[in-house]
Amino acid sequence: MYSRLITSAQTVREDIKEYLRRSPYSHAARIANALLIHTNTNDEDVNVLEVQQLIDSLKAAGKKFEYTDLRERTGRPPLQSHDTKMAKESRREVYRFLDSYLHPTMR
Repeated sequence: MYSRLITSAQTVREDIKEYLRRSPYSHAARIANALLIHTNTNDEDVNVLEVQQLIDSLKAAGKKFEYTDLRERTGRPPLQSHDTKMAKESRREVYRFLDSYLHPTMR
């Protein structure tokens, strides 16, 4: 987990209440829309443990969501590499997910 809070000089241990206030898993029960989660064990921005906490919170709250774990990928984060096979497959998954919920009027 992040050792320092963003925009804070304090560590998580020094201000756990602020960390919980900002953490998505603290708000999982309030999610009203469908959710698609992509995670990666080598993500430098979001620790996989934080994603697992969010998933556990969503399950406990009975929320509808989909989850893809892009485990143990090396190199650049997979979705930042726009031309890779995995990035293209991930985008197709996002488009499929959005298509199942969004129904824009064709003009």
